[in-house]
Amino acid sequence: MFRQKKRPVFLSRRFVKKRVMVRRVLLLSVSGIFLVPVVHFAHRLAYKRALQNCSSHIEPLSLHRLADPVLIIAPHPDDESAGCGGLINLLVRKGRDPYVAIITDGDAFYYAWKIRMDGLWLSKNPSLPSSQRRLVEVKEALTALGLPESHIILPGFRERSIAQRWLVQCDKEVLSRTVTFLRQVSPKTIIVPSRYDDHPIHCVVSALSWSAILHMSRSHQAGFPVVLEYLIHYGNFPVPQGLKPDLWLLPPSPLVTSNHWLFLPLSEEAKQMKQSAIACHKSQLLISGRLLKSFVRINELYLDPIFSLSIHDRRGEPRSFIPALDIVTVGVEPIGKRRRGKLTGESFDLDDGPPLWRIRVRIRGIVAQSVDYFVHVFDCVWGKAGVYRLVRDRQDRRTLCALARSHLPMVITAYTTMWKGRHLYDVVPLVVTGSEKERFNGNREYEMAH
Repeated sequence: MFRQKKRPVFLSRRFVKKRVMVRRVLLLSVSGIFLVPVVHFAHRLAYKRALQNCSSHIEPLSLHRLADPVLIIAPHPDDESAGCGGLINLLVRKGRDPYVAIITDGDAFYYAWKIRMDGLWLSKNPSLPSSQRRLVEVKEALTALGLPESHIILPGFRERSIAQRWLVQCDKEVLSRTVTFLRQVSPKTIIVPSRYDDHPIHCVVSALSWSAILHMSRSHQAGFPVVLEYLIHYGNFPVPQGLKPDLWLLPPSPLVTSNHWLFLPLSEEAKQMKQSAIACHKSQLLISGRLLKSFVRINELYLDPIFSLSIHDRRGEPRSFIPALDIVTVGVEPIGKRRRGKLTGESFDLDDGPPLWRIRVRIRGIVAQSVDYFVHVFDCVWGKAGVYRLVRDRQDRRTLCALARSHLPMVITAYTTMWKGRHLYDVVPLVVTGSEKERFNGNREYEMAH
């Protein structure tokens, strides 16, 4: 037998693999050295362009416009500090303590707390310790802003179930509990999450807030309050991300011209207090710290809502990575009088009852059979909600339609689901008031159409 000669050490497979690995590490290191300044200057250039485009589209917000009492609605603990922390501190220093309602306990976001503590959950409900911790943190944050604990409202909704209860099951208790604390506070100014937010729970809370506000104002014949919106999640917003206290907080470029933006200047003391409040959310800093710190800027941004019969959603959201799940546009149009109309197997008599509307939803991809498409319609006059299945349009494979009856005003929420409705991916709310050319104004009583 011939013995196989051993290869030299520098030609062995083990050595070759190590050498290739070392080369890759060196290549990545060198690329990173050159890539970091390129990304930095790219962000700076994007910021300068956004500043030029936004300079003529945003107006200052005066605190005199916000009548007392002021109510701020936050979907999760930490949203109130990032979106409205400076406003809360400014109002507190003027002796106008606002009310802050934290709608959910944030129990779905427990991975940061899991990694931070021990990395292993032994309890049957791992989200419970995280939600309890987040509620403690939000009280500490609001206390750091100077807000008394008596002005903190905790309805007790769970993040994992609020979307299912409101959009899928049409649970009346969700609406009644929301209307209850609205009546207790009787706010003349309400600040709610934006309808353009990428986060599905933010959109659910936005739709729920608008439904409660419109229903309460309609049922009690009270003057409509001043309503503003604030944005947290939208692509790479804010630009640039990170702690940049000397830069302006600028609106996303796709939303600059289609909305009316207001900026609230923050003093150095207000910025420091806001940064201290964000630092109290320790369980979120590990994963979301960069995003939260990005809101410590010269100003805060708010939207003065402008309504229309359609709303455009951002394309390619992170939670809608499948084109068939990503909603692009939601629109509604009235149907003229006729005897009967058929869609989805249902018949409608147009002689009596609320008006009939055709709802159109367009998605980024082609309608897929594995995805379920629904629309939730809330009638703010009767206080009733209904869920309708969307069906594909015969002429367009990317458009879905449904017929629904409702008075005006109404809140339409389109959403996509998979796995028999266990997970909601994309949620887009549309608020239809009946007079879309008019803007909500707290100085005069808003006239709503029947």
